[in-house]
Amino acid sequence: MKATLNLTANGGSVNLMLRASDNAIAGTSAQGSFYTAEIQNPVVTATSCTATLLQRKYVNSVWTNLSVTAVACRPQMEVRAVMFSTGQMMVFFDNYFQQTVTDTEIASGRPGIGGYGMPVGNSVTKIEMGPIDHVAPFGVDVSTVGTSASSNYIDLQWRGASDDANGIGVWRYYVLRGGTIIGESSSAEFTDSAVTASTSYSYSIRACDYHKNCAADSVVGTVTSAPTGAVDPRQIGIRPTGAYWGGGGEQIDMRSGNMNYSIPMLKAQGRGGWGVTFALSYNSQLWRQDQGKVWKLGADIGYGFGWRLQAGSLVPVYNGLWSLDHYIFIDSTGAEYRLNVNNAGVWSCGCSLYLSYDSASRRLYFRDGSFWQMDARSAGFEDDM
Repeated sequence: MKATLNLTANGGSVNLMLRASDNAIAGTSAQGSFYTAEIQNPVVTATSCTATLLQRKYVNSVWTNLSVTAVACRPQMEVRAVMFSTGQMMVFFDNYFQQTVTDTEIASGRPGIGGYGMPVGNSVTKIEMGPIDHVAPFGVDVSTVGTSASSNYIDLQWRGASDDANGIGVWRYYVLRGGTIIGESSSAEFTDSAVTASTSYSYSIRACDYHKNCAADSVVGTVTSAPTGAVDPRQIGIRPTGAYWGGGGEQIDMRSGNMNYSIPMLKAQGRGGWGVTFALSYNSQLWRQDQGKVWKLGADIGYGFGWRLQAGSLVPVYNGLWSLDHYIFIDSTGAEYRLNVNNAGVWSCGCSLYLSYDSASRRLYFRDGSFWQMDARSAGFEDDM
């Protein structure tokens, strides 16, 4: 079942009940028997919302907690609870997996929803219930798969798969290399960072829905990583070693064809002549069109696409095992530099622009000895971490 919750005030609980008896009631006067995914006691401020997610059961007048965790919440959040024949119960918030438990004491029942102690302002605005989906989604169309190979990583992108008309929806994609799963993605893109230069790899993609039905593997084929020292063909931004042409203020990279506009807007000046330039930049190779589809080559890292104003940014990149693989420094023109040489937590770039990032002190150092303190502060519903 799936429910949309409008949480704008403190307190109360909402229960998504599964395998519930006909007389099931949740709350302080509970009766019957059921499993429940309970969003309990939201605490709402002007900038944040937190709550407790309980997966528990009620049998023979006894509550048993199966899993308890603190979670973030929001107005109009969507909560999905799924119970499988194996007794596994999975919970999703806004289509992102939260937690799962397995219990088989209650063998059958119906879905239901209940709330208790709910203050004015909190409500359930939409409810959807239905049976388990047993039909797999359609597989990924391999003709839409795009690849980009460097010496130490291979990027894959594809057109998102679709489910059948009565399907529950595509949940995630598993990426296989040589027939073995190496990672997963909730979006239609993946980076394999565990590659060796000048080596061929065979990839497949497996699309799965929210009820764990998976399509047959879509065979992408063989991709060969670039030789050691090869330059990334997607040359965005303005680099010290680049060769550019343009008659109207644009800089067209003569090797990659990328068109870049970079307009300095202001400079923050410090002591001793040191300063930081903020520039407005646009890079055409944030996007690519092939096979009738427009591909998004970047990732949303907080400042969006198209024109952007920045002095620079630092982005951590993780591999399929959720371990840190490298950082990407993006300067004011939009040029990207991989900091992929790790020496005891100090990450550096063996490229035309020397800089290093000390992950312990969170300082980004430049050749002249100056540094940026890479801290971010946020609260409430902001996405920055």
